[in-house]
Amino acid sequence: MSSLKARKKITHKELKKDKLVTGYFEARNWLDNDENKKKIYIGVGVLIALVVVGFLYFSNKSAKNEEAEVKLSAVITLYEQGKYPEAINGDPAANITGLASIVDQYGSTESGETAKLYLGNCYFNMKDYDNALKQFDNYGGDNDIIKSSCISGMGAVYEA
Repeated sequence: MSSLKARKKITHKELKKDKLVTGYFEARNWLDNDENKKKIYIGVGVLIALVVVGFLYFSNKSAKNEEAEVKLSAVITLYEQGKYPEAINGDPAANITGLASIVDQYGSTESGETAKLYLGNCYFNMKDYDNALKQFDNYGGDNDIIKSSCISGMGAVYEA
């Protein structure tokens, strides 16, 4: 009446290998090798160096953008007054950096990219269409409004 069957003895051949356990021991053996430890330490060191360099690069870029923003805000008054040559070259007496210098020194920052639009507009208003087109075309920032303004500026140059 008993429905229980007698236990069957499992042979060593019938045992299946557990992939997780096998993988763990293979990884452990690989890590115990001194040559592999050296590779891991070098890899971790390179990764840490890349993180530090990246951090320094982006913090420097942020500081440069702030500098450009301050200089751009100072030169905007000359631009708004229609003093385009002074806006381009700056006013040393008033300690104002010109748009051309801002573009040269900070052109890779967002504020430097914005200065390209203002510089292009200055050249356009002075009827220097080649330089205006160059500045409008060189805009590479992320601001879609300024990007469309540069495209409009290029259209105005071609229309003039």
